Amino acid sequence: MSAPPPGHDPGTPAGPTGPSLPVPDGLVEAFWAYERALMADDVETLDRLVARASTTLRGDAAGLLVGHDQVSAFRRSHGPAPRRRIVQTHVQVTDPDHALVVAVTELERGGRGQQTQLWARGADGWVVTAAHVSAPAPALDSRVWRVVGDPLVPGAAGGPLAGESLAVKDLYAVAGQVVGAGNPAWEAAAPVERGDARVVDLLVEAGASVRGIARTDEFAYSLAGTNHHFGSPPNPRAPYRVSGGSSSGSASAVSLGHATIGLGTDTGGSIRVPAAYQGLYGIRTTHAAIATHGLLALAPSFDTVGWMTRDADLLALVGEVLLPDSPGGSSDLVVVPELLGLATPPVRAAVEGWVGDQGLVVRESWPLGELDAWRRAFSTWQAWEAWQVRGA
Repeated sequence: MSAPPPGHDPGTPAGPTGPSLPVPDGLVEAFWAYERALMADDVETLDRLVARASTTLRGDAAGLLVGHDQVSAFRRSHGPAPRRRIVQTHVQVTDPDHALVVAVTELERGGRGQQTQLWARGADGWVVTAAHVSAPAPALDSRVWRVVGDPLVPGAAGGPLAGESLAVKDLYAVAGQVVGAGNPAWEAAAPVERGDARVVDLLVEAGASVRGIARTDEFAYSLAGTNHHFGSPPNPRAPYRVSGGSSSGSASAVSLGHATIGLGTDTGGSIRVPAAYQGLYGIRTTHAAIATHGLLALAPSFDTVGWMTRDADLLALVGEVLLPDSPGGSSDLVVVPELLGLATPPVRAAVEGWVGDQGLVVRESWPLGELDAWRRAFSTWQAWEAWQVRGA
């Protein structure tokens, strides 16, 4: 392609590669108009240069956007692109009205990326019909992790969880670290922990290595995963949607494959929501079944230990390490038929079959029509407790 406009690297290599067809008139100008608009965050021009079709595509490491409306909405909400310069451009012309343009980019912050665009010429000129963008991966995704190691804490040799890696929600004590609780002011004033939380200690003794300390919503008081200070951890199972909270970093770390076990907490849904949003297996354990020693409280009457995994077998294996043996015959698992009726038929059939085999208690006395009243009572009590322990 011809030399770039002012403000770009004057030494940019140029010229078509591949087929011998000449570069069509107007393509070079459209390419650089797009690049200038991208650097200026000129969303109106960018919108004009993207094909207005339901088949328009834009992909990057976070996911794929399909259709002009999704691409336009992304650009309007995403903010300016990272500053960069074009260092190479290559064109493959397929016919006079279609061409593939690959650009090598160099970011101001360092590192190189690529941008691949499929351009088509229509009645109003050249537009991008499909694009894929790649950029250097950050050394540490601070939306997911506060501290990370390789590992941060090695697991004991030979335990049942040997070879597993652990993302610890930033509410649990890890020796030599502070508890940040998703809030930079709290983190700055927090003391260095002298020992591990009991649950962290048990998992490390069982062989799991601590990969790092994962982000949380501030003080775990949210279900969205949208931390104002550090951003929202990505949700690879539902790109461009929220991760779910407050065990957001732990969930994303597991979903991304950064760790195999996400240690979290559940006070009012903070395991169940991110697990559901990200397609993970998750468990909120019974109150007091697992000691909360070394856990920063939110609402102590409701705070519970929980974890998330990508498969059910590992979820159960962690439970074998953490959960006490149930005293034979003295504990009941309560199943509410009306609640179970809301599950999908395969899930309902599996649970009903298992309950029948175990001879467990089935309660008929909890009508779901009272759920709104229960929710209001819970929210009031939880807020009162949170104010007592964290009001200041």
